[in-house]
Amino acid sequence: MTLSFHDGVLAASGTATERWLIDSERVAPAIGGVRRFEYAGASAVEQLTRKLEAISILFPRGRSELSPDQLAQVASAASLISLLNEALRVRRQSAQVAIVGHTDSDGSELENAPLSQARGDAVLRIFAATGVDAVTFSVQGVGVDDPASSGTSDLDKARNRRTSLRVRIADQANAGSRP
Repeated sequence: MTLSFHDGVLAASGTATERWLIDSERVAPAIGGVRRFEYAGASAVEQLTRKLEAISILFPRGRSELSPDQLAQVASAASLISLLNEALRVRRQSAQVAIVGHTDSDGSELENAPLSQARGDAVLRIFAATGVDAVTFSVQGVGVDDPASSGTSDLDKARNRRTSLRVRIADQANAGSRP
């Protein structure tokens, strides 16, 4: 990490963890003469958004209950959401995280639509317990739409029985009312 200071701007370049970026954005303005902190790479919010959107939480066939082998994945996502919340608070921003439930192509749409919604609701119950205030959640069941894999093998179908996450950061103009 390389730091430079010019005209009240503390600039950083190099590789940094999300935690370091969050702490730097929070603490830097408290340093005498520093008016603003800038990082040359992707911000903590951008890094966390990419990581969250890459997560798939898988479900057993025809079920909306999380299997024990997916609990670590859910815990990892919840931890990332807590970090995102902290980064957003520092920037006085907010975000909407859409929890999108999916199903494989087995079964009818009458079965798959409520199943995909129930999968999203199951993940929401866990995320809601994180106690975040700069992140709100919504759930959308999309059934067989937007598959992760277009194949018909058992492995392809297993990849489609999931929830995915979509993060939308609120515009700066609307962010002033958030903590």
